[in-house]
This record gives sequence, C-alpha cells and structure tokens, in this order.
Amino acid sequence: MLSLYISITKAQTIADPVKWTVTTQKISADRYKIILSAEIQKGWHIYSQNQPANAVSTPTSFEFEPKDKLVLTGKTCEEGRKETQNVPEAGIKQYYYADKVRFVQTIKMKSSASAEGCIRVTYMPCTNKECLPEKTKSLSFKIGK
Repeated sequence: MLSLYISITKAQTIADPVKWTVTTQKISADRYKIILSAEIQKGWHIYSQNQPANAVSTPTSFEFEPKDKLVLTGKTCEEGRKETQNVPEAGIKQYYYADKVRFVQTIKMKSSASAEGCIRVTYMPCTNKECLPEKTKSLSFKIGK
C-alpha cells in the first residue's frame, strides 16, 4: 500500500514531459493546415488518437474552436514514428509516439475574415512503468488576413 502511495505521489510531482506548439499554414484562400507539434522528453510517450476500443490508456484527442468560424475537413493526421505496445493482460496492442509527433488538421474558414482559434488537446504522458494523469492543454492560433 505504501509503494502505491509513493508511486501516485511521485507521478503527481513530475512536470509535464510534453511541450506543445501550434502553427498554421495557408493552403488556399479559405483553407489552412493547423499543425500541432509535440516534443516529448526522453523516456516518455503519448498515445496515438487511433486506439483499439478496449485500450487501457487515453488516446490523444483534439477539440477545435470556434465552430462558428471554421469547419474541419477530413481527419486529424499523425506524422511521426508510431510504435506498438503489447498489453497481454488486455489482449490488445496500443499505439504511441515517443520523442516527437505532429498532428495535422485541415480546416476551412466559414468567412474570409481572420479568426483566432483554440485547440484543446487531451493526452496521457507515460513511461514504460507509469502514467501521469490525463492532461488537457489549450493552444491558441490565428488564421486569415
């Protein structure tokens, strides 16, 4: 019981091992790529957004705002070296990224006016021995003129 308490306390005191940045790239008059880059400390990883239904870890997910000014076109693509983690207890394979990964989402503007947006990214940083609690970060971006 004491070792569980020490493990939980230790996990709660570790700083976030993932640094997020967001950039935009204009691809046409009303379309942009939103590029979210994650730099992950050595020994840590985050999970792919595409996991089996019975995955035991939190997949990375995104929520884009404002919905009244932009429309997501297609799915969020992952760019990086995806690794496989076998979880024999659950009889599944999970997928994760270590070191770095980029998530790219194409959007279409609903009007020609410029806009400021926000992306809420939810993820779970883990090592091969422990996971930190699920985290949600808000990242701002500007698109348009």
